[in-house]
Amino acid sequence: MSEINYFNTDPKFIKAKYFNKGRVKPVELIVIHTMEAPEKGSTAENVGNYFQNIGVKASTHYGVDNDSVVQYVYDSNTAFGCKNANANGLHIEHAGYAKQNTQDWNDPYSIAMLKKSAQISAYLCEKFNIPVQMAEFHGKYDFRVKKRGFCGHVDVPLHGTHYDPGTDFPWGYYLELVNEVLRINKVI
Repeated sequence: MSEINYFNTDPKFIKAKYFNKGRVKPVELIVIHTMEAPEKGSTAENVGNYFQNIGVKASTHYGVDNDSVVQYVYDSNTAFGCKNANANGLHIEHAGYAKQNTQDWNDPYSIAMLKKSAQISAYLCEKFNIPVQMAEFHGKYDFRVKKRGFCGHVDVPLHGTHYDPGTDFPWGYYLELVNEVLRINKVI
C-alpha cells in the first residue's frame, strides 16, 4: 500500500488523556461523531484541549472543523469513542450538533468541514482497506461487524445513549466525497 498523504499538511496533534496503546482487533469501522460543540474555526482544537483534561475515559482519533484537522489518538492506538466500536473502530468528530437538519449540513461551514473529513476518511480507507460503504452489524443487539465500512455512533449496537451524527447527516454526499478523494489520489 502506498503512503499517500491526503492532507495538505500533517494534521495537528493534541494528545488525548485516555486511550489504550495498540489494538486488540483489526480496524473494521470508521465511526462518525458530532462534537456537540459550536461550528467555529477553533472547535477541533478546543475539543483536543477537552480530551486532554477530561475526567472520564473518552477520546476519538480525529476532530475536524471548517479550517483544521486535529489528531487526538494515533491510528495504531484505541480511542474511547463509542462503546462496542472502540477495539475495531477509528473515530472522527465533527464540529456541530447531532440535532442539525439538512440545511445546517449544507451551509458553507459544514461543506468545508465535510470535505476536510473526507480526506481523513479516504486516507483511513486506503490504510486499513475499509470499503466506502455503510457498515452492517449482525443484529440490533449483536455488535459483530457483518460488513466493514462507515457508521455513526448511533448505529453501533448497544452503543449507549448517543445519537450522533444525527438523522440528517448527509451520508450519501459524504461517501461521494470520500470516493472523490480516492479517485483524485488514484486509489480507485
